[in-house]
Amino acid sequence: MTLRLPGYTVNETIHESRNAIVYRGQRTIDGRPVILKTLPTPSPSWEEITRYQREFDLTHSLLAAGVVDIAAIYALEMTADQAILVLEDAGFISLAKLLRQQSLTLAEFFPLAIKVVRVLGQIHQQHIIHKDINPANILIHPETRDIKVIDFGLATQLSHLTANLSGMNSLEGTLPYLAPEQSGRMNRPIDYRADFYALGATFYELLVGEPPFIESDPLTLVNAHLTQIPAAPHLRQAGVPTMVSELVMKLLAKDAADRYQSAYGLQADLVECWSRWEGARRIGHFPLGQYDVSDLFRLPQKLYGRETAVSHAWTAFERASAGGVEFLLVTGEAGVGKTALVRELYKPLTQRRGFLMAGNFSLLQRSTPYIPLAQGLRNLFRQLLTESAEQLAAWRDKIQQAVGRNGQVLVELLPELQHILGPQPAPSPLPPEEARHRFTHLFKNLVLLFAQPQHPLVVVVDDMQWSDVASLEMIEQLLANGRGHLLFIGMYRHEEVNEVHPLSRLLAKLEEAKQEVSRIHLHPLTAEDIQAYVADAVGRPEEETAELSLLLERKTAGNPFFMGEFLKELHTTQTLVFNHNLGRWQWNLQQAELQGMTNNVVALMTQKVARLTPTVQHLFKLAACIGTEFELHLLAKLTGHTPQETAKQLWPALMEELIVPLDSTYNLAHLDAKGALEVRYRFVHDRVQEAAYLMLGPAERSAAHWQIGQLLLQDNYLEKNPARGLFVVVNQLNLSWEHADTAAEKLTLAQLNLAAAHKTKQSAAFQAAYDYTQMGLRLLSPSSWQTDYGLTRDLHTEAVQCAYLCHQQEEMWRWSEQALPHIADLLEQLPILETQIQVLLFQQKLPEALPLGLKILADLGVKLTQEPSDEELAELFAAVANLWQADQIPSLLDLPPMTDMQTVAAMRLLVRLQLVASVIAPKCKRPSS
Repeated sequence: MTLRLPGYTVNETIHESRNAIVYRGQRTIDGRPVILKTLPTPSPSWEEITRYQREFDLTHSLLAAGVVDIAAIYALEMTADQAILVLEDAGFISLAKLLRQQSLTLAEFFPLAIKVVRVLGQIHQQHIIHKDINPANILIHPETRDIKVIDFGLATQLSHLTANLSGMNSLEGTLPYLAPEQSGRMNRPIDYRADFYALGATFYELLVGEPPFIESDPLTLVNAHLTQIPAAPHLRQAGVPTMVSELVMKLLAKDAADRYQSAYGLQADLVECWSRWEGARRIGHFPLGQYDVSDLFRLPQKLYGRETAVSHAWTAFERASAGGVEFLLVTGEAGVGKTALVRELYKPLTQRRGFLMAGNFSLLQRSTPYIPLAQGLRNLFRQLLTESAEQLAAWRDKIQQAVGRNGQVLVELLPELQHILGPQPAPSPLPPEEARHRFTHLFKNLVLLFAQPQHPLVVVVDDMQWSDVASLEMIEQLLANGRGHLLFIGMYRHEEVNEVHPLSRLLAKLEEAKQEVSRIHLHPLTAEDIQAYVADAVGRPEEETAELSLLLERKTAGNPFFMGEFLKELHTTQTLVFNHNLGRWQWNLQQAELQGMTNNVVALMTQKVARLTPTVQHLFKLAACIGTEFELHLLAKLTGHTPQETAKQLWPALMEELIVPLDSTYNLAHLDAKGALEVRYRFVHDRVQEAAYLMLGPAERSAAHWQIGQLLLQDNYLEKNPARGLFVVVNQLNLSWEHADTAAEKLTLAQLNLAAAHKTKQSAAFQAAYDYTQMGLRLLSPSSWQTDYGLTRDLHTEAVQCAYLCHQQEEMWRWSEQALPHIADLLEQLPILETQIQVLLFQQKLPEALPLGLKILADLGVKLTQEPSDEELAELFAAVANLWQADQIPSLLDLPPMTDMQTVAAMRLLVRLQLVASVIAPKCKRPSS
């Protein structure tokens, strides 16, 4: 692509990649040499333009802070179809280019490495993680050997960030240099030590001539970063001193806790190596990391005291991988580390090329069925959509085979399915029970498609204390599949699940069915574990931290979440500080003793939220009313601010780690003047959401829910989100239905509840459907049969059918008796009447079912008697025999579908009554002779 930019002369293309094209040129006004960086495709998206704006701003902030060894950006230029970053050109080339031209001697390596470490330390001091350190992003001057770090397009200002498990094409970073935690497949967040891993891979290439791992397959390469130890540099390249090799291998440690913790400590060891090598051309052994204590406060990220639990989980995964169906329950109080434990399986899952389905139940959406299972599948589909065209086509064929011609049944719940399969034909209408079996069968087939010998499936569902009946029934079906290669992990707070809880009933049924259930109950940490945790947190020996450890044990009772919050509180109040003169962390034990600490998570989070500014607190409370996850645009509309302003206001909550971003666009939202970017956040813990939610009074919460629901309706949220939009809106409005003051508002909400009931009934979630009909009926006026006949009739009909499907027969009769006197048309009565027959059959009241059925048939014009005479029977059997002999019955298949609804209803009822008649009136059976 040729670049034309007014005010600049473009001389040559110096670099092309899938992310950028880089040119060398001159600025016309003063002849200054410049580098022009642009996107490889014309007409960039607004997101891509905003990313360039952020890179421009971030670079300028670093330069203003005195970080000079980064490439200056002069301008961000815009043309009709491109965005161009204009950078300084001082004759530098990339290390990648230098390595293609020559190899480095140790005399060249040491000063270069020290300079890179120094500038990286300066970047980290500004609380920025680069996230893409590699030879292409480090420039060197061929003559002066000065260096500059470039490309802050992926950089983050959050102190640590959890990478989402996603497809290979969605990973942020350059794969040969990617830290294990950046893959999203390791139970560790990303912090500044991810840059040290990438730096280690870069140093490895400088010394050996290639990165630690060379793989053409991206997943194999990521798996190598996770699990393989590369050959040490001195074993690959003669002349590399053993100590330098050990230093590089320390940088390449899989666990960030085993890497260097500070640029200062790394630089000190490099200087020591260089000094010894210059003096004697050899480097004797010395302990690495003597001065390696970070002055950036961070909590330890590894698990403490969970060795047995991790082993138990790994064993369950191994059994599933070998062909078993495993159900593992992880219980414990809030903050004890259930999620952290389960994430330890991400690494072996990647090794086995397995799939992960993860989701959680929500307190505010308990009436919405299948939430965690749908979340997991939708994330899986998004991963598939990032795969190559060949891989996607293969999965398309497998999925289409699994769902057959009934894909549309699942598209309502999983819209991404249509992105993979394309438009699906409308499914055949079925009675509720048959529709239930079809839906369950299709959903089960789809999930189990991912559970295969070559790629086991792990399904993780959190917060099962808020589970709904339909979801639990689906889980029961998945566990009963018998196909294997499936590990289902459920997590919940055991103190919130009693013996009558739906989950307890499921476990009892599984026990009766001899389905083995493994259990892990996590207890608070022991004194020994707390000592190890504190020592790692402050970088001091355990004997020096003994008193602080005892204090932490007293204040937190060994709850890992509380322990972290308490140490963060000590740091915030400067009770725990880094002494730069001594090069170590210090604390005031007496002041720490006075530090208040509650052992209630909600109370603790309430205190933390209360320290935010009133503006941010208000945002936080409204966000809690939206749900565990929330969209920036909706929150902005609730407050009357722009998304750009709202993103800026939310930033302190991000920095305090009260919320986490779900999209990489969080970094751009504060620059998004158009408000065009989709940005989503999630509360870091459901207890944080609960704390913010409870800070509002009942009346305030109700008002917020009503406002949210109304805004969603005005924003056409239902049309934009066909899968879950209806439930999101209805649930918000149902939580605040008393605000429906006008007849029109009540009518609209009743209609929405009817739609939700119909949709959930189609998905076999009968209890949820019944709950929606109940709310819809509550909103009707006493005169609704006269003023809104159709809606009133349909709500009563749905209530009758759902009550039956929920085995609430008395409720079914109550709604039937209320509705039938108001419905004059027989065809409109039929769904209720047929349901009455179904109930009588279910209750084995056959003598009552048959007369009712015959009466309905008579009203439909089909007159039959319960006790026909022998002559009548003989006449009827003869008529049927004549039709058969005339070959008319087989030809029925060639006739067009029946359109007379009254006859269709009669046929349906005759089929239903056939078995009843054979029992009650046995003489109606065809003679055997």
